Amino acid sequence: MSPDCSVELARTSVTLPRSALRVAVGLFLFVQAVYLLAATCHVRGQDQEYYYRIARSIAREHTFAIEPLGFQNKELAGARGRDGLFYAHYAPGLPIALVPLVLAGDRMKELMSGFAANYFWFHKSEGDIGPRVVASYFNILISAITVGLLTLLVVQLGYPVSAAFFTGLSLAVSTFAWGQARIVFVEPLQGLLL
Repeated sequence: MSPDCSVELARTSVTLPRSALRVAVGLFLFVQAVYLLAATCHVRGQDQEYYYRIARSIAREHTFAIEPLGFQNKELAGARGRDGLFYAHYAPGLPIALVPLVLAGDRMKELMSGFAANYFWFHKSEGDIGPRVVASYFNILISAITVGLLTLLVVQLGYPVSAAFFTGLSLAVSTFAWGQARIVFVEPLQGLLL
C-alpha cells in the first residue's frame, strides 16, 4: 500500500445513522434482559468448574495452580507441575477475564448469605457463592455486546437498519449464543473478539 493510500484511508470516517445506534443499544438491552431471565446462576461441568477455579486462584492467590477435580483417584484435565501443584489444561484468557467478577463476588458475601440455602454445587464453600453466581453471568454480557456490535457491523457494511436488526436478533435467539450465554465457556468471548 502506498503512503498516499494510507493517508486517504486515515481521513475516511464512517458515521452510522442514529437509528442504527438506537437499534444496536436496544438489542443489547433486550438480549441482556432475556438472557438474564433464563440464567441459571450456576457453574456446572468440568470445563466450567476449571475455568472458574483458575479465575478464583488468580484473583485470590495470584497463581494458576488450582485444586483438581478427581474421579476414582484420578486428577482430571490437568497435570502436576514441577512445584507439585496442579495446573488445568485450559487456556488462561477466559479465567483472566473472569477475575474482576470473582473479586466483585467476593465483596457480595452479605448479599449472598440468604442465597446459600438454595444454591447447590459439589464443592461447597460459603465464601464461594458470590463469585460463582457473578461469574455465571459473564457470558450474558459478552453475548449481548456481540449482538449489538454485529448489528452495527451489518449497517456499516451498507445494509439497511432493518436487516441489521434481523441479523442481530437472529444471532441472539436462533443460534448457540443463547445456550452459550448461560454457561461459563470461552466461545462467546472468542466470538466477541472475532
